[in-house]
Amino acid sequence: MVSRILYLIKYEALLEFRNKALTGSLFVYVISTVFVCYRSFRSVENAETWNALFWIVVLFSSTNAVLRSFQRENKNQALYLYQTLKPGEVILSKIAFNYILTLALIGGTLPVFALLLGNPVRDIWTFVLIAFLAAGAFSATLTLVSAMAGKTGNAAGLTPVLGFPVILPVLMVAIKAAGKAAAGEAFTAYWDLAVVLAAFNAVIVILSFLLFPYLWRD
Repeated sequence: MVSRILYLIKYEALLEFRNKALTGSLFVYVISTVFVCYRSFRSVENAETWNALFWIVVLFSSTNAVLRSFQRENKNQALYLYQTLKPGEVILSKIAFNYILTLALIGGTLPVFALLLGNPVRDIWTFVLIAFLAAGAFSATLTLVSAMAGKTGNAAGLTPVLGFPVILPVLMVAIKAAGKAAAGEAFTAYWDLAVVLAAFNAVIVILSFLLFPYLWRD
């Protein structure tokens, strides 16, 4: 199973990077959004404001990245996957690939933010840890929502609408935890928030593994 999931992750990467313009547009979106923030604020010395702007950019860029999760394959490719693979392998591979893509977007957003808007984050390593956990919850949630929306034939329109109420609790916890890291508070003061984010990851992945087979058979 692990070998098949790894192969599917490679397959997802080949499909994603086949259209380099769409992939590049994600990073152009990040850079242009941060540049608009730069033109508006010049620099952001307040850690709370910086943190809020950062997560707004991450939320919308990750949503755009995951939108195409079930649109990369044509009908023949989807039929082949349906006949040869288990649904659990498919959903786990898509979640894993979207997690990697979301991490890449966060990795691109953070230095651009620091370059243009300054870096008021005092505990950068804990901030990055929170970002890693939040990226997992974002990618897992949006991948499952994209699978459900894809069955309607309008994934691009429905994924943000269906996904936002589900991902809002994750976003609130991530903003709160990252805000405390940015302010330089001791990790012991908000380790429980990191545990909540880790629990979100586990619960969403398990639910995806259990629920996706019903969508897969439809």
